[in-house]
Amino acid sequence: MRNFLTYFKILLLAIVLLLVPAHNHASAEQSFGLFYVSITDAIMSTQNDDDVKAVEAIEDFQKEWQQLSVTEGRNPKQ
Repeated sequence: MRNFLTYFKILLLAIVLLLVPAHNHASAEQSFGLFYVSITDAIMSTQNDDDVKAVEAIEDFQKEWQQLSVTEGRNPKQ
């Protein structure tokens, strides 16, 4: 049983070490999470009959979208 736990710990450590570089690569790509939050805020404000907050959320979205520098993707055409 003790040998099994030792091998299991080594295997778990190897898997974690393989996933850490993949996580760092994924964070280097552009994130659009803030845009989803702005749109969701606008939708929820509209559903709650709070049009002022909805307009503010749409304006925030537009400002953030204009500041975004869009890349062509992972493999840009050459």
